[in-house]
Amino acid sequence: MNKETLYYAKYGSKAYSRPQTDEELFATFSRLCRSFLRGCSIFGDAGDTDASSLCKQIQTLLQAFPTWPFSKKVANMNLDKLNDDALATFYSMCFLFLKEPLTAVVPHEHFTSEDAQRSFERGINSLLEKRLVETIPVHHGENSEVTTDNYLLSSEACAAVFKGKEELIKAKVVSKYGQIFAWNEITKKDLYFSQSTKDRAQKLLKATRWDTYPRVVNSLKSAGFRNGIGALLYGPPGTGKTEFARQIARENRRNILLVDSSKLGMTYFGEGPRNYRGLFRTFRYIAAISKDAPILFMDEADGILSRRVEVHRSADKEANEIANIVLQELNSFSGILIATTNLLENIDQALYRRFLFKIKFDLPDAEVRKSIWARKLPWLPPSAIEDLAERFELSGGQIDNIASLCLIDRILNDHNPSLDEIVAYCHEQTPEKEGRRNRIGF
Repeated sequence: MNKETLYYAKYGSKAYSRPQTDEELFATFSRLCRSFLRGCSIFGDAGDTDASSLCKQIQTLLQAFPTWPFSKKVANMNLDKLNDDALATFYSMCFLFLKEPLTAVVPHEHFTSEDAQRSFERGINSLLEKRLVETIPVHHGENSEVTTDNYLLSSEACAAVFKGKEELIKAKVVSKYGQIFAWNEITKKDLYFSQSTKDRAQKLLKATRWDTYPRVVNSLKSAGFRNGIGALLYGPPGTGKTEFARQIARENRRNILLVDSSKLGMTYFGEGPRNYRGLFRTFRYIAAISKDAPILFMDEADGILSRRVEVHRSADKEANEIANIVLQELNSFSGILIATTNLLENIDQALYRRFLFKIKFDLPDAEVRKSIWARKLPWLPPSAIEDLAERFELSGGQIDNIASLCLIDRILNDHNPSLDEIVAYCHEQTPEKEGRRNRIGF
């Protein structure tokens, strides 16, 4: 009698139907763990609920289907040296990760015995030693120096068990900090820069391309340098910073994790630092279980990378703590991080230094503007294009707006607007300078 038949002779007929796919095997594993944590048997009686029984059932299940991906992943982790209590705890934390990704476990609520709780509290648990589990410090109040440790399945363990299941985190966690944009939904777009900007931008684009990026990272690591590639794109609004970051993602065939800085703000004391730690932790876990790690993109990153200040109140202390968290994360960052800003003077100098690429996006000169006008409004005669490029010092984004207005005119009136109408649109795009201050940002 083979192992699969033996397994169902012992468990299958009373508990659940035979798994047909790796996903169903995964679901069976989860059901075993759920019943164990609830303190009841999967068979509906009071037996078979201890750690030893759970480990035997899961081991029998995985041995019955040794060629299935999930079985192979667990087998490759060399968990046989863990005792039953540690192994049951690990299986349970895998299930809890499936249920609530990146939610730290409170020891007395989930760990399988008092011995397991005490071993975690002392920091000598074998799961910690094998880096299958990591600690998450929890601070208690504004004036309290007391911290306790909760626990989370480590990113290394997640990479081993959940590789290719990045939707687990995308669906439930990413929305707390931003959103994911798929690289294959980004439309290819021609961008026009001054020669100095173009040279630097092309170097960044080549370094992060899907076919050269692994070689660049491995070379940096071998040479003892940080292997994360951070790029700070700065300059006036409308100069193509955001769109260039999108094109990098498209060329590199990587999704974008776009950070929403409004979701990282501080509502009550301690929330800001927790949010920033959570953001970088989320990125690490997505990177660990994804086939290709996304690009971490901080658009309009002035608030995230802001200068540290003298402490006069608790809000100043927390703002400085956030800056220090970002600094620590950038020091150990692995992957591609792109930040943009219109206000370079607001960036903390220590954070500024952590970016490998620092690229200034200038307003386009007359020659570049000619190229943009010719690309956006190809029906204009060359003399009109030259006149517009010379008269109006517009950014690429502003010319984009005018091209959009011209398209609307063509749809509504069945013909292109006149040159006088286009000139009027150009004046609308230029802020008035008399009697008012220039606006910042948009």
